[in-house]
Amino acid sequence: MSKIIDFHSHILCGVDHGSESLDTSRSQLKLMKEQGTEIAIATSHFYPEKMTLDHFLNKVALVEEQIADAASEIGIDVCIGAEVLVCNGLDKFEGLEKLCIRGTSCLLLEIPFVDAFISSAVRTIEHIIDKGFVVLLAHIDRYLPKHEDDIDHLISCGALAQINASAFSTFGIRRKAMSYVEAGYVYALGSDLHEVDKKGYKEFSSLRKKIGSDNFEAIMKRSEALLKTAQYLPS
Repeated sequence: MSKIIDFHSHILCGVDHGSESLDTSRSQLKLMKEQGTEIAIATSHFYPEKMTLDHFLNKVALVEEQIADAASEIGIDVCIGAEVLVCNGLDKFEGLEKLCIRGTSCLLLEIPFVDAFISSAVRTIEHIIDKGFVVLLAHIDRYLPKHEDDIDHLISCGALAQINASAFSTFGIRRKAMSYVEAGYVYALGSDLHEVDKKGYKEFSSLRKKIGSDNFEAIMKRSEALLKTAQYLPS
């Protein structure tokens, strides 16, 4: 049986608007562990137009050791990454590989939720894929069904899909989200945990039942494979 991986969470205290303190991060990790999660990917928001890469990485470095100690004590593994907001020119961003899930070539990208930027974001993501990054599209459920064609196009270009657990409890989205699961397009599931939300986290811990054990296992295997991809080396 594959390890249970929560591929989208905001558990690094003080890095973004997720966890506000080390105590909150500890409580989040305990909640995840209690609900059966074995690996948590810490995907703090990175906004290229609002902060420098060095500033973001320094914020992560300040808390990384404390989070690692807390995770070890609780008995859950934490991988460091980022949720990177797509902006014009991101494909030319120096040091983009430093925002991948640590030790991999996997980059979690968030498409701006503004219609006017969708088309340019799609082009930018195409270029990032062409550079050799493994692009994982954050919470594609947020763009369904309105921007289904854009998501489908990016998948056809090689992008992979991540879906939030809440999608499978949301009327009007659940059926469409399941169609992506059954088509094999979903490579990661996430809680998108920001606070210590016990009720909300049950949506993630109940995913095996909601989407079916076979589907759940297949996605977890794909997530494990993503964590084993070789480190991206710029040409």
